[in-house]
Amino acid sequence: GNLKTTMVEYEKAMLGVQRVSQRMGVSQTQLSTTIERFTSSGLLDVTEVSAALKTLLSTGIGLPKATQLLQAMADAAAFNRQGTLEYGQALVGAAQGFKNMNSRMVDNAGITKNLNVILKEQAFAQGVAVKNMTEMEKKLAITEGLIQEGAMFKGDFARSVRTVSGAFSKQELAIEKV
Repeated sequence: GNLKTTMVEYEKAMLGVQRVSQRMGVSQTQLSTTIERFTSSGLLDVTEVSAALKTLLSTGIGLPKATQLLQAMADAAAFNRQGTLEYGQALVGAAQGFKNMNSRMVDNAGITKNLNVILKEQAFAQGVAVKNMTEMEKKLAITEGLIQEGAMFKGDFARSVRTVSGAFSKQELAIEKV
């Protein structure tokens, strides 16, 4: 019965992200390529990556930015996520935190700077007042800021795949898939 549950969860996740991406005008090929990029290592499963992407895409920031943001979060979460959180959970939570302007949820993935502080800094850098920004401009500014914050962890996702814990969670995922 376990495989059946996994398949149902997988289908639900895929349908969800496909629906949102279609609504946002994202090609299914690009979507699949992006999901593959994050799951090919075996450290993250399709269900979690799809859920995180769906959340990010639903904010309207577009696939390229959503991908960059997810990469920044994946790099940060590789070694800096809350100890109790599974890797995939940390990413799903961080994506929700971004969408709902909840710094604590983004913090769980290892990017600790407050979202309002990021927004103020980005607005200042652009020479605009936060109060004069549209919701979309704010979201894109925070996206940029989070990508910059994540830059200090660049490559950590790839590095974590090669660590012992990486090998261990890979094994764990493989067992779950059986």
